[in-house]
Amino acid sequence: MKRTGARTILSSAAIVAVSLMPLPAFSQVAGADQGIFGDEEQMLQINQGQIRQFEQEKMQTQRDLQSEEAKNAPYRLKVEKQIKDLSGQKTAASQDKLKELQSWLDRDNAYRAHQQALIDKLTQAITRLESTQMQTSSNLQNDIVAMRQNVQDQKDAAKFDRMMKMNYFNELQSEMGAASWGRPPEDGTFNSVGGYGFMGGYGMGAFGRQSGGYGRW
Repeated sequence: MKRTGARTILSSAAIVAVSLMPLPAFSQVAGADQGIFGDEEQMLQINQGQIRQFEQEKMQTQRDLQSEEAKNAPYRLKVEKQIKDLSGQKTAASQDKLKELQSWLDRDNAYRAHQQALIDKLTQAITRLESTQMQTSSNLQNDIVAMRQNVQDQKDAAKFDRMMKMNYFNELQSEMGAASWGRPPEDGTFNSVGGYGFMGGYGMGAFGRQSGGYGRW
């Protein structure tokens, strides 16, 4: 019976020793913060890239509008004056000329309105992105704090689990001594100081004397 008990305890100790080996999941905990910062940086870079793109489009649209206005300014003044002069004439020729001039002016006005509307939309998009960027950054900071706490909780839990397993492993080692040198204690306690073996709290003493509370001598 003693040998069977010793083998059982040895097997239990081996199982505990294997369970103390680090798991792959815990080996990834150290890099969790770096991954969080990497995700944050990537998201902010995407947002900033969109803002830069819209700003470039806005600047190009403004340059195109200014260039077209500068080129058409002299002719536009002339067209506006001619339209004013022809408005009071009723001849067919004057009416045809008036329609031609008015058509050009309408096209120029439409181009200006289109370019200005595009500039306004780009301005609004940039403003929204900047606001979203600030909110996203704030949310990410909150998420990072929460995830860091979660990672720390996992570390603390893993550390506590390892300590408990190690304590249990040490107790099993003491039990191995009891199984080898004397019968297990009948009071249900563990001897975590000297073991249950030779010169321990239970079993035979070195000179045939009872060294503990239980034994044959």
